This record gives sequence, structure tokens and C-alpha cells, in this order.
Amino acid sequence: MLLDEEIALVKGSVSMIDLAIKLGFKVNRAHAIRCPFHASDDTASLKLYSGQRGFYCFGCHRGGNIFNFTMDYLGMDFEPAVRHIASLFSIPLSSDGKPVDKKKYADALSRAEIRRREKEKEISARNAKIKRLNDVAGEIHKTDDLLLQFEPLQDMWCHLQNKRTSLENEWTGLFEELYGQHPLTEQTKRRYG
Repeated sequence: MLLDEEIALVKGSVSMIDLAIKLGFKVNRAHAIRCPFHASDDTASLKLYSGQRGFYCFGCHRGGNIFNFTMDYLGMDFEPAVRHIASLFSIPLSSDGKPVDKKKYADALSRAEIRRREKEKEISARNAKIKRLNDVAGEIHKTDDLLLQFEPLQDMWCHLQNKRTSLENEWTGLFEELYGQHPLTEQTKRRYG
């Protein structure tokens, strides 16, 4: 029998997104997957929420947490599902009611907390880059509006043109960093010339 603390440890250590990836699902940028619970899912209708918020399918209206997903997907009861998730993420649990090794338990809590903090830092850094990307795009548009007010090759026009080039280079670098590709891919170049 599992202890409540062990169940809480597993639930607090594993996000729905991480579980879906471990189970072999392809998670898209919107954190959605094709629902395994209904056959007619041509699109990714099952939304995976960050943290401990679980999942919800907008097609079959099934939702829940990591335990519900594992039980339904793998056809398991609750305790085997908890143990399966724990084994996937190397979280130590007691076996057959024997107490878990307190040092291993504390180490697992520490690793889970470290993973959670690292994930939060990654998300925060990504959000800051996205905000900067949007801010730079706004500055580019303002600079374009100002460029229209000056004659080409005037001092101010040249200054603004240099500023625009600098902003455009920053925007391109941020875009490549965030999305792993140049904003003008081959397909875009063919389409827009």
C-alpha cells in the first residue's frame, strides 16, 4: 500500500507534459496531443496543462491528472499506475508496505524540486525572450513609421535605417533562438520571393 506522501511526491514531481513525452506521445507547441481515448482524433484535441493541472480532451471530454491518464491509457488500477509513473521518473517508493528509505525519499524530493525550479526558469526565460521579440517587432514598426517622415539619405533617415537594421538583426537572432530556424525558411522565400 502506498503512503499519501509517496502519492503526493509522484504527483508533485511529474507534469502531464513530461508524462506524455515519456509515454511516447508527440506533444506539439500548444502542448496538445492526439487523444488516445477516442478513435476519430485527426487533430491534437487533448490539451496537456503545465504543472499539476493535468489534461482535457476537447473531443471526448475526458480529463484528469497524471494518474487518471495512466490508468485509462494503460488499463491499470490506481496503485500500479502510481508505481509505473514513479518507475518512469526514478522516484523511489516503498514496496509492499515497507517504509521507504528516508534518504532516498529526501533525495527524490530534492531532485523533483530542482527539476521543477529548472523548468520554471526555462519557461520564464522563454517568456522573457518572447516578450523581447514582440517589443523589438513593435520598435521596428515605429522605426518604419518614422522613416516615412524623412527624405532618403538625410542624416535622421540614415540613423533610423541603421537602427532598423540593428533591431531586425536582434529580432532574427531571437526568433532563431526561440524556434530553431531562420524566420525566412526556404518555403517562405519561395512563397514571398
